[in-house]
Amino acid sequence: MTPVEKIGKQLTEGALSAIGKWIIIAALGLAAWQWISPPARDATDPPSGARSGMRLRTDNGTGCQYLETKGGALSPRLAPDGKQVCGPAFDVEVQK
Repeated sequence: MTPVEKIGKQLTEGALSAIGKWIIIAALGLAAWQWISPPARDATDPPSGARSGMRLRTDNGTGCQYLETKGGALSPRLAPDGKQVCGPAFDVEVQK
């Protein structure tokens, strides 16, 4: 291996090592940020205590609400009277 090839190999290995370290630092920083500032509470959470772990989704075409679990399953959100919670539809006009 020529001296130029050795220098190129060392530079490449050094750059990859530095990039790897920065990726690990960024991942740890992101994890710390998530731990320090958890997601905001929403309408599916109780007034106090742990979060429900669900997300509230609204169908833009019908205005009907659904609850989404961490696994991605959807269920209609029901009001106390047993009917699905639906608001005004958010019709989106298709631009031509």
